[in-house]
Amino acid sequence: MTKLTMEQIEKDFLEYKENKRELVDKDLPIKNKSFRKVTRPIQRAALFAQRKIKGQSVEVLGNKDYEIPDGKSVTFVVSHIGKFDYEIVNELIKEQFYVMASDYRNMHGNMNQTMMEWFGVWYVDELDKVDRYYTGEVNKKTLRDGCNTMILPEGTWNISENEIIYDTHFGAVDGAISVGSLILPISVEQYDNDFVVNFGELFDPSKISDELSFSLGCYKKYNDLDETDKLENELKLLIKTVTNTMLRDSLATLKYEIWEKAGVESRRDIPFDYWEKFILKRISEWPGYSMDEQIDSVVHTKEKELHVAVLNELINLSLIHPGILSAKDLEYYLSAKQREILINESLIRLREKMLQENLPIEQRLEKFKQLKRK
Repeated sequence: MTKLTMEQIEKDFLEYKENKRELVDKDLPIKNKSFRKVTRPIQRAALFAQRKIKGQSVEVLGNKDYEIPDGKSVTFVVSHIGKFDYEIVNELIKEQFYVMASDYRNMHGNMNQTMMEWFGVWYVDELDKVDRYYTGEVNKKTLRDGCNTMILPEGTWNISENEIIYDTHFGAVDGAISVGSLILPISVEQYDNDFVVNFGELFDPSKISDELSFSLGCYKKYNDLDETDKLENELKLLIKTVTNTMLRDSLATLKYEIWEKAGVESRRDIPFDYWEKFILKRISEWPGYSMDEQIDSVVHTKEKELHVAVLNELINLSLIHPGILSAKDLEYYLSAKQREILINESLIRLREKMLQENLPIEQRLEKFKQLKRK
């Protein structure tokens, strides 16, 4: 197979995005939908065989025998640890679904793309504001058409040292509330070639949306809220913030349950360079992965921006005044900077959508009540 040039890939991606936009605007039928559903057992068998060939094992915890109510579609919301978690969870889910993915440029023109299109996929260009919007809309259309979707709301691999679940995008809750579908949270952990998957309980964010709206004296459904009205737009953002926080908490709880089952590790038994080796191991699983995704694809809250700024200042201060950090700490932070993990020039390219107001839920509720009184 001839390797495509970057120019050809970008040209094909532009055509793909235009076709996706037309699908939404004209409400066209999703191609090969029935074929994917009929061949779902074959898909799962192929994934099982692939896992065995790779020598990977999987342990399943929690609500693995979930049942989807008749007439309901579901968004499977999955934590993201590396390249293989999608394949592992895909094998375990009985129903056919369409995953939202940002890997078009890495996938295009090879066998990975062929397999992904067979399973069901919608690609998003995370650097294109218009395409991000239409990907959200195609997610809603897919759910309305009676199909299921999968979203990995962290946006990229979670390689944080201490963040159980990255801050999550609104897409999953916005889609589910808009359409009236359900959400099934799923968390994954990986220990070399051994995976643990923890299924949560199905929940309906539309009920939470209605309760929140009615409790604040606004007797409108989510889809009826007017985004051009300052008060109603604030309520809509508040609903997304509350339901999204609940979803993230659920994913974190499921991940923590996996850790509890794994047992306690002594800090003295963990090598100082464990995190660096962990990251290198993840990257080696997919050479096409770019660390820029840690900037381009995740949610950047104001707290995180401040954390990075303080860390950067601390490194600079240590270079001017030796002794503020130990030599070992300084070497650690500098190596992280060089790898563009903690400090990345791409921070200055933060998109406007990432600079959203980020107040605690309690403050947002109080702010809305004050606006309503006025």
